[in-house]
Amino acid sequence: MKRLLTVAASIAVALVVLAGVVAADVGEGYHAPTTHEHGDAPPQWVLDSGHAPFTQTRESHTGYKGVYDVSPGGAESYLITHIVATTFARSHGDHDYQLWLRSPATGEILYYEGVLDFGNPPRLRTVDTGQRPIILSINDGGCETWYARPGAMIADVGWTICGRYEDFAGNVDGGVGTFRTADWIIPCNRLPRGSSLRQHCVVEYGLSRLSFIVNSRDYRAPGITPIN
Repeated sequence: MKRLLTVAASIAVALVVLAGVVAADVGEGYHAPTTHEHGDAPPQWVLDSGHAPFTQTRESHTGYKGVYDVSPGGAESYLITHIVATTFARSHGDHDYQLWLRSPATGEILYYEGVLDFGNPPRLRTVDTGQRPIILSINDGGCETWYARPGAMIADVGWTICGRYEDFAGNVDGGVGTFRTADWIIPCNRLPRGSSLRQHCVVEYGLSRLSFIVNSRDYRAPGITPIN
């Protein structure tokens, strides 16, 4: 597993609410855990940004998950993408996203939305050849990792889920996502010229970039249906 994924540590809570994140029902599609959940609630600055979160409806409602984190350089980010480990989700490589970035120095907010390209990989891709995009499944306890096509959007996105609902052969494992982690990287040359967010970039592997890492966590809620 890539370095950004190996830093994740499982936190056994039904829902993690990070600093600055509200827990009430907000946005067009977000709600507190019921028979399913939507990850981290949108921070107040996202709600005030003029771009409503959870407004995309092209894919299944239960699959949209929000994740919040702060980059090593201090910038805040809130990402919504469609994360579901099912045969149908793997049948197409186009999955929605919304992304907000906020500079702690100036309060500047950048907003992006669109469709991530995860490709259409072989059904039993079990070895990471370095190919991107890829949907990768390794025999390590029902886990799979998705990496979107790099350079196609503002951020290069990847995520891992374990305890999935269906395996690559279509067998129902019945998992509800007991382990999840996400990472997204923004090379600073993709940010607008003059953006104050550029000052929060850090040098990693010789590249200047924002880098967001969300620790994995048990995000099941009591009574949740087995759809991750």
